Amino acid sequence: MKKRNILIALIAIELASFPAAAKMLERLSVSEAPTASVVLIDSINGRKRFAVASNAPFYVSANDAVGNVTVQVHKSGQIGKARFGDNAQMPGVALVCSTMNGEDRVLYQSKRKTSLNQGEILSQAVIVAIHFEQSADPDFTIDVGTPDSRKAESSDCLPRLV
Repeated sequence: MKKRNILIALIAIELASFPAAAKMLERLSVSEAPTASVVLIDSINGRKRFAVASNAPFYVSANDAVGNVTVQVHKSGQIGKARFGDNAQMPGVALVCSTMNGEDRVLYQSKRKTSLNQGEILSQAVIVAIHFEQSADPDFTIDVGTPDSRKAESSDCLPRLV
């Protein structure tokens, strides 16, 4: 009888420790490699839009861009019938404008990751819309880490409603 009571007491203690263990795991910080998932949504004359979901700050760089370039970040909304950004945060400023001369330069650098809460990847994504001169054919790169190129000079601009 005593062995049975001891066994029941040990099982009760074990069951009581589950909530505490779950709370500890919730607070545990797991270090994962900084990554950004980037998908080109559309590309029309003078504009490219990307869905970006990152677990670290990211940057946008351009090569072969000439003239005025505008980077707009949208935290949430819809792409067709699909929602994006419901579990995202604004990674930095919403609008950056630069005047480019064809050199490889960083156009936008976020201050934080896009993901705020767990969820599907599209729910953690923001939309990065890049507007550029229609006659140009720039190459854009979106990545995490330290950029290889220098930051572009900022210029004044008005947001384009597109």
